[in-house]
Amino acid sequence: MKKILSLFLILALASLALPALADATIDAVVKPDGMVADTITVTLDGPALANYYYEYHVEVVGYNGNTPLAVHRADYVDNTVTLHVDEFSAGSSLIVKCIDTFDPNAEEEASSGGSGGSDGGSGGDQAPAEEAPAENIVFSFEGDQITVGSIALEDKFGWGKRTFSYTKDGETLEQEYVYRLYTPDNAEGPVPLVITIHGSGECGSDGKLMLTANGLSMCWADPAWQAEHPCYVLAVQCPSTDFANVDPQRGEFAEEVVALAKDMQEELKPSKTYLATLSMGSRLAFHLLDLHPADAPFDACLLCCGRANEADISDVTAPALYLVHDSNDPVNKTELGIEAFNILKEAGHPNVRFTLSYMGYGHGIWAYVYDAQHPEFMEWLFAQ
Repeated sequence: MKKILSLFLILALASLALPALADATIDAVVKPDGMVADTITVTLDGPALANYYYEYHVEVVGYNGNTPLAVHRADYVDNTVTLHVDEFSAGSSLIVKCIDTFDPNAEEEASSGGSGGSDGGSGGDQAPAEEAPAENIVFSFEGDQITVGSIALEDKFGWGKRTFSYTKDGETLEQEYVYRLYTPDNAEGPVPLVITIHGSGECGSDGKLMLTANGLSMCWADPAWQAEHPCYVLAVQCPSTDFANVDPQRGEFAEEVVALAKDMQEELKPSKTYLATLSMGSRLAFHLLDLHPADAPFDACLLCCGRANEADISDVTAPALYLVHDSNDPVNKTELGIEAFNILKEAGHPNVRFTLSYMGYGHGIWAYVYDAQHPEFMEWLFAQ
């Protein structure tokens, strides 16, 4: 009788299945650098029930085959199952499976004492073991159905488009561009607005490159940073390099950035407005400051690996500025970054500082500057 009750209990536990997944979603927690994740959360249609027999399998989809990720832990809370796995790139596509490994035949055989002789021993010939049942897949997501980096951070940025006028060959033309806006979910009262302008490699109209190519925008939306410093993040995508490198287009786009900042200030009512840039974006920022040497609509700017080009910054007195350059930058030459700082300093700018890095990042010093794991540059901006 005890064996029958035991078998009944096993069958009852095994029958506890996860709810249907027609509307299930998968999310991930991205680590502070904004590029790596190590947890995946499956949101179900109903309560998430634990089951001893469930096995979770996770693989990163790659061109040369898939790489399995070890699953270290499963947390069941409300209608979610959170899997703690090896680190993986936040932009990866994944295969996630939940497999029910329960085999009622094996349990029944174990409860009856095995298939040996009448005394329960193991002597004598034994019948060959039956083939294990096929995998019972409780749920499965594959390939492009999951782009974890997008779901975790990128898709939390809303979409927006604007149009501005510019001049080319004496003709006035219209140009549309894309921006993305992250809105904090834990803000109480007014919070800062960070506007970011990317490098030349992220120009276009896809609305994604300026978010995913580096940490410039993602670092401010990182959950760890937002927990201590909730803020809006406005990532502007420059339509083409002409709008940062060629006159008069760059001046016209710089004025559009100023107009966008003012419109967002009117709409969001932020406590402060900051500008964070890298490379081409920093070059554009110097032209913006040339056009607005004392009244740019920012409380502070963090300008990484840029140069002033033809911008005249000798009259710039506001806002607070932090220039960062690597000692061996082959793109925007190091000496040009030093020159820009010295011009501002000699002209009497009241709040300008400069860091020259010897860490060997080259032009990619932004990987250090825009990283919440060593946030001294980010914290300086928010202290202004």
